[in-house]
Amino acid sequence: MNLVEQLTSSVLCASRLLAVLIPARMASCLALRMALLLVSGVLAPAVLTAEGPQEPVPTLWNENAELPSGEGPVESTSPGREPAD
Repeated sequence: MNLVEQLTSSVLCASRLLAVLIPARMASCLALRMALLLVSGVLAPAVLTAEGPQEPVPTLWNENAELPSGEGPVESTSPGREPAD
C-alpha cells in the first residue's frame, strides 16, 4: 500500500470515528468529514505527486566531444580508413 492509499485510509477511518462519536445531525460534523475527505482525496495526492522544477541530469559520459577546430562532434560510428603501407 503506497503513502497516498495509507493517508486516504486513515482519513476515512477518522471520519467514520467522528460520525460515531458526534451525532450525524450536527452540521459541523458533516462539514468536518467533507473537509477531511477533500484533503485526503484531492490535496494530499496532488502534494505528494507534485514535482518541482527539474534540472537536466549531467551526462558527461555520453556527450560528444567538440573538436578544437570547431568542426563539430567526432563521429565514432563512421568507418575509418586503413593505414597505407
